[in-house]
Amino acid sequence: NCPTAIADSSEAAQAITAKLTQGGKPVFTSWLGDGGARAARQHFRDAGVPTYDTAEGAVRAYMHAVRYGRNQQMLMQTPPAIAPEPEDARDRVGKTLKKALDEGRPWLTEVEAKSVLEAYSIPIARTVAAATAAEAEDAARQFSFGDRVAVKILSKDITHKSDVGGVVLNLETPEQTRAAAESMLERMRQDFPDAAIDGVSVQEMILRPGSYELIVGLSEDPQFGPVVLFGQGGKAVEVIGDTAMGLPPLNPILASEMIRETRVSHLLRGYRDEMPVDMEALQHVLITVGRIAIDHPQIVELDINPLIADAKGVVALDARIRVQATDAAGEDRLAIRPYPQHLEGALALRDGADVPVRPIKPEDGPALQQMFSATNQDDLRLRFFHAMKKIPAQLAARLTQIDYAREMAFVALNPADRGELIGVVHLSADADNTEAEYSVLVRSDWKGAGLGYALMQAVIDYGADRGIQRLYGEVLSDNQAMIAMCRDLGFAVSRDPDDPSIERVSLDLTKAAA
Repeated sequence: NCPTAIADSSEAAQAITAKLTQGGKPVFTSWLGDGGARAARQHFRDAGVPTYDTAEGAVRAYMHAVRYGRNQQMLMQTPPAIAPEPEDARDRVGKTLKKALDEGRPWLTEVEAKSVLEAYSIPIARTVAAATAAEAEDAARQFSFGDRVAVKILSKDITHKSDVGGVVLNLETPEQTRAAAESMLERMRQDFPDAAIDGVSVQEMILRPGSYELIVGLSEDPQFGPVVLFGQGGKAVEVIGDTAMGLPPLNPILASEMIRETRVSHLLRGYRDEMPVDMEALQHVLITVGRIAIDHPQIVELDINPLIADAKGVVALDARIRVQATDAAGEDRLAIRPYPQHLEGALALRDGADVPVRPIKPEDGPALQQMFSATNQDDLRLRFFHAMKKIPAQLAARLTQIDYAREMAFVALNPADRGELIGVVHLSADADNTEAEYSVLVRSDWKGAGLGYALMQAVIDYGADRGIQRLYGEVLSDNQAMIAMCRDLGFAVSRDPDDPSIERVSLDLTKAAA
């Protein structure tokens, strides 16, 4: 509203608030001016309506609300399962990092950096290290006839190779490769007499017309810890400035959102006769870089630039990795607690059989819904205190997408089909991590096997190890089986003074741990 001589801004404000009672849409107001608009703005504040001195401020607030709504919707989505990392990846990379740290090198060589990516199944351009020009010629002969190669300087002291003429492209023969390597080694030793020159790397040329040069990186933020970066890559990455950042651990939904935040994403989705890039392959790289940060806290900086992407997939053409010795665990650096894989195990039933158990995952949402569908109505009533025919998708997402820093949920898996959930126990701690509330449910056809008891024992042990002092819960008075089990586990049981249909159960974990 702009002040005019023929209209009262306060009357306009009152008309707006009167209309707001007729609908539930969000309204943001901006009454311009100083003295003339002061009463109108106070009227909005009294009515609980957001008001701003400028139109820009109102639009900025509106976009905050839009982003908040979008983020809430994104949190309610169930991400697909993530492929496990190769079994030997962590050990292979650990040896590479240890070698560099033992030698006092802060930067890995290009060949070492690419070996880290390759260990985690990130496609790389085939690269061979050569100490001399003659070895470079022999390396070129290892590639297929007709393949073009590139020669790059190999030095821990020269990281931005293209800036100093340390890259020669499109070499067609082994002889050309040798000549390029000889010239490059001689020039680098003259221009950088103090640099340690280890030789050159010979790399296959990846020729993909219509592909895009992207960058994927990892850096250390002093407040949030490891941060994954994505954007448009190439030599002009700093000039273009088209990047987005996210906190690991990432999943396909979060990785997709990171990509969407960049301008280059409009091209990646395809246009006219240009095919869209392989988004799953691109998401895999982002997720994997976050996983590398968790597995290897020694890595404090990682750059994949350029990462070539097209409809055929992705290929890392160059990589830089900086390392630093540390005693901290990878999880300790993260702003978001990752999946606690070390808590996976098995539970023993009454008959001695073992049932696999692990922490719940965000992608367990559909399986949790199926488990509830296979549980009879009375068992669901005892768990949720009211009748339920099925669990809504939003509730399933809330129960599976937990904050491992203050919550924990263990799921028991059907030994005959590990895609099926047969039991779940959930723990939610308070902000001080002193008290926690529990809930437990066993699929109806698995009741009586001792699974509920085993799940309760698992959550008791977890709470005690974590330092929680008291575990409590509420149980319907007619749930005699749960009340009896709680007593057997050492819980104190008392009637809720405000609701005689509910029993309060409480366990002192400090005594249980002792």
